[in-house]
Amino acid sequence: MKKTRRILSLILAVVMMCSVFAGVLTASAATSGPYSYELINNGKEVKITAYNENKAIVSIPSRIAGKPVTVIGAYAFSGIGRLQNVYLPLSVKTIEDHAFYQCNRITGLTIPANVDVIGDYAFAGCNRLEWVTIMNGTERIGDHAFAECDRLQKIRIPGSVRQIGSYAFYGCGRLETVSMKKGVQEIGDYAFAACNRIEKVHFPKTVTRIGDRAFWGDVRLMKVYFDGNAPELGDSVFLMIENNAKLYHKSGNNTFQGGQWERFQQKTFLICPF
Repeated sequence: MKKTRRILSLILAVVMMCSVFAGVLTASAATSGPYSYELINNGKEVKITAYNENKAIVSIPSRIAGKPVTVIGAYAFSGIGRLQNVYLPLSVKTIEDHAFYQCNRITGLTIPANVDVIGDYAFAGCNRLEWVTIMNGTERIGDHAFAECDRLQKIRIPGSVRQIGSYAFYGCGRLETVSMKKGVQEIGDYAFAACNRIEKVHFPKTVTRIGDRAFWGDVRLMKVYFDGNAPELGDSVFLMIENNAKLYHKSGNNTFQGGQWERFQQKTFLICPF
């Protein structure tokens, strides 16, 4: 009798293990139309893991298998050669690392307000990307997130962003204007380095640190505006800018003294012009 029970228990255990593995395999291999996906957050949400077609226009659905799509997974759309326009649903909360890496035909993009994090290298190498609208809601722009986006001309960072990662916009060779809303606190190392067409930058008073060589090699940078006090500077933040570049701050602010601030001609302003 005991032997029979042991055999039955063993059989039951094997069946349960097979069921678990089958479930895992089913989840990892799940597809809906051109999308591979998996269920996350106890099966309540969907993470897109791959796009299996090569179309010019993609409108990502807000729901798959009746669940909200909340995550665009790592490398999910990376290297899709024909992709020119992608529409992200409002349900998306996270764009993971390398999600759209080297999609070199994308021309424009809107990041919805529910996206908390734009991952490292998420759009790096999208060298035809001309415009990006980041809606108020994103809190972090990852390292190298938009690096080497050669055609990007202007970027406005919303006030929800707290951190701009290292090399976030590195090598965006046509970037001319950078504007940050009140809320941005930290600008990472080399964040805007080698953007050699930037002419003016606006820093909100919430900025507390600008990392090493953040604007290194930005040889056309002529006007920088600070709403607040001088932030902590890393090494060689403004290296290679013109000696006659102008720094604008509020009247009576005496914090921009010595060190790297000596590179600038200092002036005051009442209202930032952009």
